[in-house]
Amino acid sequence: MPQIQPLFLTAEPDKRQMKHAINILSVVIICLLSTLVNAQSAQGTLVIKQDARIDTLLIRHIEHNKANPAIEGWRVQVYFESGNNSKQLAINARDRFTELFPEYGAYLTFNEPYYKVRVGDFRTRMDAEGFRQLVITEFPNAYVVPDKVMYDKL
Repeated sequence: MPQIQPLFLTAEPDKRQMKHAINILSVVIICLLSTLVNAQSAQGTLVIKQDARIDTLLIRHIEHNKANPAIEGWRVQVYFESGNNSKQLAINARDRFTELFPEYGAYLTFNEPYYKVRVGDFRTRMDAEGFRQLVITEFPNAYVVPDKVMYDKL
């Protein structure tokens, strides 16, 4: 019975063994490539089977987002004051901002005893800080604050 030698463990591999190993490797690579090409060109239908409660959860999620369009974000506060005439001054600040930057939203709020004017709807603090640098010349006391922002305006 002939003795079987390992394929690559000989001290000096002969050319016949190397040629045989290269042929086997080539056949394996060709098989893998043809399988990949066939898998990419195959067309069919995809059937998704899921619990009906998933659709109910998706509908609830969509309704919740419509009812609560605000998410955590950042705004730039350009006015903050209390006292006599603070409401009128806040309205003036909001109107002035809207004239200068009509593409950004301006929001007037009252948290007793302060009137605040906050502007913009930014997802990140860095975006809000960049905008603050833009408005600082007109509103020198502007600073970035966390706030609920309107998702659809992002």
